[in-house]
Amino acid sequence: LHVRSRRQRQMCIRDSNTGKALTIFVNQDNKELVIQNLDNLDIRKIELFNILGQKIKSWDINSNENEIKNDVKGLKANLYIANVYTSKGKVHKKIIIE
Repeated sequence: LHVRSRRQRQMCIRDSNTGKALTIFVNQDNKELVIQNLDNLDIRKIELFNILGQKIKSWDINSNENEIKNDVKGLKANLYIANVYTSKGKVHKKIIIE
């Protein structure tokens, strides 16, 4: 049995080019952008854009840890695009900050 909080919208993304999986979601309680790196990819950078395409935040990561958390406190409740750059390419996902 696996229980997930309703306040955390998760989606596992399996990139069609690399076959690798990342789970990207916002922990609404802690206001953190969470990247679960299921295949230990080398994550190099994470960028967050608003719906107008303006870059809001950027993190240089250079890590292959299983889970990476980044603070998104202070951002307005809205829809955002998270771009995750790995050694195998780029993955992007729409996320909601409430």
